[in-house]
Amino acid sequence: MLQVVIDDAALRTTALGLGVLTVRFLGTTFGSLAASLAEGAHPAEDQASVSALTSSQQNLKAGTSERYKRWQNVLRNDFENLPLGLALMSMSLLAGADPTVHAAAVTAFVAGRVLFTPCYVFGLQPFRSIAYNVGLAGILAFAYNVVSPHL
Repeated sequence: MLQVVIDDAALRTTALGLGVLTVRFLGTTFGSLAASLAEGAHPAEDQASVSALTSSQQNLKAGTSERYKRWQNVLRNDFENLPLGLALMSMSLLAGADPTVHAAAVTAFVAGRVLFTPCYVFGLQPFRSIAYNVGLAGILAFAYNVVSPHL
């Protein structure tokens, strides 16, 4: 029988990180929805059902194409990075590896992903690249933490 021992602090850090990422992902999804509604990128029945919510839609039309593309790119980037990051976060937690490295990796991954969104949407370079690389460093730290006990 396999017994898994999970460090309490690592578990709390992971739970907090997952909560923050969930709220951030919901915010990104709703931001993308708002941009797509303003862009008119939904079927007619959707546009009619939300017309009351988007009464200022005509004011949003100017310049929304770039905003819409940016929100869509953020979502695509999430679909590329979140699965690997979350899988390695889980493995790092369950592997019983170094809880300090795990906590640092959670912090880097979550901070990088949270900061990446506004930096990308508003075109803030070089901060966008810095945020992305901080999140990537978190992913690499998870991977290291998973394999390091076996080296």
